[in-house]
Amino acid sequence: MELKFTPWRLAAFLVLVVAYAIHGGFAIPPDLSRYLFRLWLIALLLFLTSAVSATLVDHWVGLVDRSNLRWFYIVVGVSGMGGSLVLLHLFREQLAMI
Repeated sequence: MELKFTPWRLAAFLVLVVAYAIHGGFAIPPDLSRYLFRLWLIALLLFLTSAVSATLVDHWVGLVDRSNLRWFYIVVGVSGMGGSLVLLHLFREQLAMI
């Protein structure tokens, strides 16, 4: 597994991070309980690692007939980003109950 920093991959990563910021993922309200802060932090880390997985990771396997597993990392990354958006929605619902 290696990280490949091409201009298109970096642009895609930056677009994802900016979209998450516009969606309000980086904004943390003051006076959070420990549980809600942990939920926000997990959603943030899950999104960032999934965005890196979907855009920057390149993984070649095999010695003679090499295969690229990039499609797997893209599927896992998109699934992780969807999961982090669900967690962010749960965070906002929990915050509204307080």
